[in-house]
Amino acid sequence: MSATITAEDLTTSGEINNALINTISTGPLKAEGFDNAIVGVDYYEERLVYDADRCIEILQEDGMSYEEALEYFDFNVVQAYVGPNTPIFINQNFSEDYLTE
Repeated sequence: MSATITAEDLTTSGEINNALINTISTGPLKAEGFDNAIVGVDYYEERLVYDADRCIEILQEDGMSYEEALEYFDFNVVQAYVGPNTPIFINQNFSEDYLTE
């Protein structure tokens, strides 16, 4: 696969993630169990970017309540800094109020 991701590369969620991971040269750190929540790659530092809401949904699919999943995700995933290649977690559902504060 080339370093360019085409629409043909992105046929399923797993293939999207593999295509994104294969474009990274420095070996980013992955958040184990959250491959289906990968939404991109940090352009400058080549860190994997995850959708935080999707990560919480994955934890719920594994049997946690929403509150348990949110607490686990916040404490054990987001706050787990493991060096400069630590993944990035983003909230894609934000209000325009964030832009005016």
